[in-house]
Amino acid sequence: MRIAVLSDIHANFYALQSAIKIIDKEGCDTMIFLGDILTYGACINQVIDILGNRLKNKNTFLVKGNHDQLYEDIIRNKNSTYYKTLPTWIKEIVNFTVEKMNKSDWKKLNFLDYYIYNDVYFSHANPFAKNDWTYLNNSEKLIKASKILKKNNFHIGIFGHTHRILNSSFSKKKILKKNTLFSSNLAIDMTHILNAGSIGQPRSKYNPKSSFLYLNFDENYKKNLKKIMYNFEIKFFEYPLISHLKTIKESLLSQGTKDKLFSFY
Repeated sequence: MRIAVLSDIHANFYALQSAIKIIDKEGCDTMIFLGDILTYGACINQVIDILGNRLKNKNTFLVKGNHDQLYEDIIRNKNSTYYKTLPTWIKEIVNFTVEKMNKSDWKKLNFLDYYIYNDVYFSHANPFAKNDWTYLNNSEKLIKASKILKKNNFHIGIFGHTHRILNSSFSKKKILKKNTLFSSNLAIDMTHILNAGSIGQPRSKYNPKSSFLYLNFDENYKKNLKKIMYNFEIKFFEYPLISHLKTIKESLLSQGTKDKLFSFY
Protein backbone atom coordinates (compact mmCIF):
# COMPACT_ATOMS: atom_id res chain seq x y z
CA MET A 1 0.00 0.00 0.00
CA ARG A 2 1.44 3.35 -1.06
CA ILE A 3 -0.04 6.69 -0.02
CA ALA A 4 0.99 9.99 -1.63
CA VAL A 5 0.57 13.00 0.67
CA LEU A 6 0.58 16.56 -0.70
CA SER A 7 0.05 19.75 1.26
CA ASP A 8 -0.08 23.54 1.01
CA ILE A 9 -0.56 24.03 -2.73
CA HIS A 10 -1.48 27.69 -2.30
CA ALA A 11 -2.70 28.19 -5.87
CA ASN A 12 0.61 27.08 -7.40
CA PHE A 13 -0.80 25.27 -10.42
CA TYR A 14 2.58 24.49 -11.99
CA ALA A 15 3.95 22.84 -8.86
CA LEU A 16 0.75 20.83 -8.36
CA GLN A 17 0.70 19.71 -11.98
CA SER A 18 4.36 18.61 -11.79
CA ALA A 19 3.84 16.70 -8.53
CA ILE A 20 0.82 14.83 -9.87
CA LYS A 21 2.69 13.87 -13.04
CA ILE A 22 5.45 12.33 -10.91
CA ILE A 23 2.96 10.46 -8.72
CA ASP A 24 1.01 9.17 -11.70
CA LYS A 25 4.24 7.89 -13.24
CA GLU A 26 5.56 6.28 -10.04
CA GLY A 27 2.17 5.03 -8.87
CA CYS A 28 0.24 5.15 -5.61
CA ASP A 29 -2.86 3.50 -4.15
CA THR A 30 -4.23 6.54 -2.33
CA MET A 31 -3.67 10.28 -2.70
CA ILE A 32 -4.29 12.66 0.20
CA PHE A 33 -4.22 16.46 -0.03
CA LEU A 34 -3.68 18.09 3.37
CA GLY A 35 -5.31 21.42 2.67
CA ASP A 36 -4.51 25.08 2.03
CA ILE A 37 -5.11 24.77 -1.68
CA LEU A 38 -5.39 28.54 -2.35
CA THR A 39 -3.83 31.92 -1.42
CA TYR A 40 -0.37 33.22 -2.44
CA GLY A 41 -0.81 32.22 -6.10
CA ALA A 42 -2.82 33.46 -9.07
CA CYS A 43 -3.95 30.17 -10.69
CA ILE A 44 -7.02 29.77 -8.52
CA ASN A 45 -9.47 27.98 -10.78
CA GLN A 46 -6.82 25.80 -12.43
CA VAL A 47 -6.01 24.33 -9.01
CA ILE A 48 -9.69 23.90 -8.12
CA ASP A 49 -10.25 22.12 -11.45
CA ILE A 50 -7.37 19.67 -10.92
CA LEU A 51 -8.53 18.79 -7.41
CA GLY A 52 -12.15 18.52 -8.47
CA ASN A 53 -11.21 16.00 -11.15
CA ARG A 54 -8.92 14.07 -8.81
CA LEU A 55 -11.60 13.79 -6.16
CA LYS A 56 -13.75 11.83 -8.58
CA ASN A 57 -11.38 8.96 -7.78
CA LYS A 58 -12.66 7.14 -4.68
CA ASN A 59 -9.08 6.77 -3.41
CA THR A 60 -8.38 10.53 -3.37
CA PHE A 61 -9.12 12.64 -0.29
CA LEU A 62 -8.97 16.35 0.53
CA VAL A 63 -8.44 17.53 4.11
CA LYS A 64 -9.39 21.06 5.10
CA GLY A 65 -6.71 23.63 6.04
CA ASN A 66 -7.00 27.01 7.72
CA HIS A 67 -7.04 28.84 4.37
CA ASP A 68 -9.76 26.52 3.08
CA GLN A 69 -11.84 27.25 6.18
CA LEU A 70 -11.25 30.96 5.57
CA TYR A 71 -12.77 30.76 2.08
CA GLU A 72 -15.63 28.59 3.34
CA ASP A 73 -16.48 31.31 5.87
CA ILE A 74 -16.22 34.16 3.37
CA ILE A 75 -18.35 32.41 0.73
CA ARG A 76 -21.00 31.65 3.33
CA ASN A 77 -20.87 35.24 4.61
CA LYS A 78 -19.78 34.02 8.02
CA ASN A 79 -17.74 36.24 10.29
CA SER A 80 -14.06 35.24 10.07
CA THR A 81 -11.91 36.16 13.04
CA TYR A 82 -8.92 34.73 11.19
CA TYR A 83 -9.37 37.15 8.28
CA LYS A 84 -9.29 40.10 10.68
CA THR A 85 -5.89 38.99 12.02
CA LEU A 86 -4.24 38.83 8.59
CA PRO A 87 -1.76 41.50 7.47
CA THR A 88 -2.97 43.87 4.76
CA TRP A 89 -1.01 42.22 1.94
CA ILE A 90 -2.50 38.78 2.66
CA LYS A 91 -5.99 40.28 2.90
CA GLU A 92 -5.40 41.68 -0.59
CA ILE A 93 -4.55 38.19 -1.89
CA VAL A 94 -7.58 36.66 -0.17
CA ASN A 95 -9.88 39.29 -1.69
CA PHE A 96 -8.25 38.73 -5.09
CA THR A 97 -8.76 34.96 -4.74
CA VAL A 98 -12.42 35.28 -3.76
CA GLU A 99 -13.07 37.60 -6.72
CA LYS A 100 -11.46 35.21 -9.25
CA MET A 101 -12.74 31.97 -7.74
CA ASN A 102 -15.37 29.88 -9.49
CA LYS A 103 -17.51 29.50 -6.38
CA SER A 104 -19.76 26.79 -7.79
CA ASP A 105 -16.73 24.56 -8.47
CA TRP A 106 -15.31 25.37 -5.04
CA LYS A 107 -18.52 24.26 -3.35
CA LYS A 108 -18.26 20.86 -5.07
CA LEU A 109 -14.98 20.08 -3.31
CA ASN A 110 -15.47 17.59 -0.51
CA PHE A 111 -13.29 18.73 2.40
CA LEU A 112 -12.66 16.40 5.35
CA ASP A 113 -11.59 17.54 8.81
CA TYR A 114 -9.12 14.65 8.95
CA TYR A 115 -8.42 11.25 7.41
CA ILE A 116 -7.48 7.97 9.08
CA TYR A 117 -5.79 4.95 7.54
CA ASN A 118 -5.22 2.07 9.97
CA ASP A 119 -3.20 3.67 12.78
CA VAL A 120 -2.13 6.73 10.79
CA TYR A 121 -3.80 10.10 11.36
CA PHE A 122 -3.76 12.78 8.66
CA SER A 123 -4.80 16.41 9.17
CA HIS A 124 -3.66 19.82 8.05
CA ALA A 125 -2.06 21.16 11.22
CA ASN A 126 -2.09 18.83 14.23
CA PRO A 127 -4.12 16.19 16.12
CA PHE A 128 -5.53 18.58 18.71
CA ALA A 129 -9.10 19.53 17.74
CA LYS A 130 -11.28 20.59 14.83
CA ASN A 131 -10.25 24.01 13.49
CA ASP A 132 -7.24 24.17 15.81
CA TRP A 133 -4.50 25.53 13.57
CA THR A 134 -1.66 25.46 16.10
CA TYR A 135 1.71 25.02 14.39
CA LEU A 136 3.83 22.04 15.41
CA ASN A 137 6.93 24.21 15.34
CA ASN A 138 8.70 23.44 18.62
CA SER A 139 9.50 20.48 20.85
CA GLU A 140 6.81 21.26 23.42
CA LYS A 141 4.04 21.17 20.82
CA LEU A 142 5.49 18.06 19.15
CA ILE A 143 5.55 16.24 22.48
CA LYS A 144 1.95 17.28 23.20
CA ALA A 145 0.88 16.10 19.74
CA SER A 146 2.78 12.80 20.13
CA LYS A 147 1.05 12.09 23.44
CA ILE A 148 -2.38 12.73 21.92
CA LEU A 149 -1.62 10.46 18.97
CA LYS A 150 -0.40 7.71 21.29
CA LYS A 151 -3.40 8.08 23.60
CA ASN A 152 -5.69 7.59 20.60
CA ASN A 153 -3.72 4.57 19.37
CA PHE A 154 -2.18 6.29 16.36
CA HIS A 155 1.30 5.18 15.41
CA ILE A 156 1.90 8.04 12.97
CA GLY A 157 0.60 11.56 12.45
CA ILE A 158 1.14 13.27 9.10
CA PHE A 159 0.58 17.00 8.74
CA GLY A 160 1.31 20.10 6.64
CA HIS A 161 0.69 23.74 7.63
CA THR A 162 4.26 24.77 8.53
CA HIS A 163 5.53 24.44 4.92
CA ARG A 164 8.56 22.73 6.45
CA ILE A 165 9.57 19.08 6.29
CA LEU A 166 9.61 17.24 9.60
CA ASN A 167 10.51 13.75 10.76
CA SER A 168 10.20 13.32 14.54
CA SER A 169 9.87 10.31 16.82
CA PHE A 170 8.65 9.99 20.39
CA SER A 171 9.81 6.94 22.35
CA LYS A 172 8.20 4.96 25.16
CA LYS A 173 10.61 6.74 27.48
CA LYS A 174 9.01 10.03 26.40
CA ILE A 175 12.08 11.22 24.52
CA LEU A 176 11.48 13.36 21.44
CA LYS A 177 13.96 13.15 18.58
CA LYS A 178 13.97 15.29 15.46
CA ASN A 179 15.45 13.16 12.72
CA THR A 180 17.26 14.47 9.64
CA LEU A 181 16.57 11.58 7.25
CA PHE A 182 14.28 12.25 4.28
CA SER A 183 13.43 8.55 4.00
CA SER A 184 13.38 5.90 6.70
CA ASN A 185 11.62 2.93 8.24
CA LEU A 186 9.32 3.90 11.10
CA ALA A 187 9.87 1.86 14.26
CA ILE A 188 6.65 0.34 15.58
CA ASP A 189 7.55 1.03 19.22
CA MET A 190 7.59 4.82 18.70
CA THR A 191 5.10 7.54 17.80
CA HIS A 192 6.07 9.40 14.66
CA ILE A 193 5.13 12.84 13.35
CA LEU A 194 5.90 13.62 9.72
CA ASN A 195 5.39 16.78 7.70
CA ALA A 196 5.15 16.55 3.91
CA GLY A 197 6.48 20.07 3.36
CA SER A 198 4.78 22.28 0.79
CA ILE A 199 3.92 21.85 -2.87
CA GLY A 200 3.40 25.51 -3.62
CA GLN A 201 5.47 27.55 -1.19
CA PRO A 202 8.20 25.61 0.70
CA ARG A 203 9.84 27.54 3.53
CA SER A 204 12.61 25.24 4.74
CA LYS A 205 15.98 26.95 5.10
CA TYR A 206 17.83 23.70 4.50
CA ASN A 207 16.07 22.44 1.40
CA PRO A 208 13.91 25.04 -0.36
CA LYS A 209 12.55 22.66 -3.00
CA SER A 210 8.88 21.73 -3.27
CA SER A 211 8.08 18.34 -1.80
CA PHE A 212 5.47 15.73 -1.08
CA LEU A 213 5.56 12.50 0.91
CA TYR A 214 5.11 8.82 0.19
CA LEU A 215 4.01 6.55 3.03
CA ASN A 216 4.41 2.83 2.35
CA PHE A 217 2.55 0.20 4.35
CA ASP A 218 3.81 -3.39 4.31
CA GLU A 219 0.75 -5.59 4.69
CA ASN A 220 3.04 -8.59 5.26
CA TYR A 221 5.09 -6.87 7.96
CA LYS A 222 4.54 -9.72 10.46
CA LYS A 223 6.55 -11.98 8.17
CA ASN A 224 9.37 -9.44 8.15
CA LEU A 225 11.93 -10.24 10.85
CA LYS A 226 12.42 -6.52 11.55
CA LYS A 227 8.65 -6.08 11.84
CA ILE A 228 8.70 -2.79 9.94
CA MET A 229 5.12 -1.83 9.20
CA TYR A 230 5.72 1.58 7.59
CA ASN A 231 8.40 3.52 5.81
CA PHE A 232 8.29 6.97 4.27
CA GLU A 233 10.05 9.03 1.64
CA ILE A 234 10.10 12.78 1.11
CA LYS A 235 10.07 13.44 -2.63
CA PHE A 236 11.68 16.68 -3.81
CA PHE A 237 10.92 17.93 -7.30
CA GLU A 238 11.39 20.79 -9.74
CA TYR A 239 8.62 22.62 -11.59
CA PRO A 240 8.34 25.62 -13.98
CA LEU A 241 8.89 28.27 -11.30
CA ILE A 242 9.27 31.08 -13.86
CA SER A 243 5.80 30.28 -15.21
CA HIS A 244 4.35 30.43 -11.70
CA LEU A 245 6.00 33.78 -10.96
CA LYS A 246 4.82 35.12 -14.31
CA THR A 247 1.18 34.49 -13.38
CA ILE A 248 1.70 36.52 -10.19
CA LYS A 249 3.51 39.29 -12.09
CA GLU A 250 0.66 39.55 -14.62
CA SER A 251 -2.06 39.58 -11.95
CA LEU A 252 -3.86 42.69 -10.68
CA LEU A 253 -2.24 42.44 -7.24
CA SER A 254 -0.37 45.53 -6.06
CA GLN A 255 3.38 45.66 -6.66
CA GLY A 256 4.08 45.60 -2.92
CA THR A 257 2.14 42.35 -2.54
CA LYS A 258 3.82 40.86 -5.60
CA ASP A 259 7.21 41.67 -4.10
CA LYS A 260 6.19 39.93 -0.87
CA LEU A 261 5.21 36.82 -2.81
CA PHE A 262 8.37 36.84 -4.93
CA SER A 263 10.46 36.92 -1.72
CA PHE A 264 9.37 33.38 -0.87
CA TYR A 265 11.02 31.89 -3.96
